[in-house]
Amino acid sequence: SNLVCMITFIIQRDGTITNVAIFPGKGTGNPAIDQYALDAVRKTSLPALWVGFGKNFLPVTITFKYDRRPE
Repeated sequence: SNLVCMITFIIQRDGTITNVAIFPGKGTGNPAIDQYALDAVRKTSLPALWVGFGKNFLPVTITFKYDRRPE
């Protein structure tokens, strides 16, 4: 079966990731798997937002899909 988790976060002007959270009501129902998704985002390094980007931050929502394959 597939488990899906939506994560929201903000990329600050300098590339720092802040406000990492599970989108309300969009966790997998498995706290350990949800934590893996949160940790993956928190551990990510990003460059600064491009010079022409008109704001100081960029809100992002991504979906993690965990595919349990039979062994």
